[in-house]
Amino acid sequence: MSAISIKNLDVLFGFQTAKSLALLDQGASRQEIIDATGDVVGVHDVSLDIKKGEICVLMGLS
Repeated sequence: MSAISIKNLDVLFGFQTAKSLALLDQGASRQEIIDATGDVVGVHDVSLDIKKGEICVLMGLS
């Protein structure tokens, strides 16, 4: 059984995230989104389950 369940997660880094999300929904590639908005797609449409006692890390831009 999952302690935490995440469904369809998107992580964007930048200042035009609404526009970038719309482009993702339209099927744009990561590079097309960078070119159009300057935003970086870190994660797109990820689903995961974390069980009790597990550790999960989603890293940001470094």
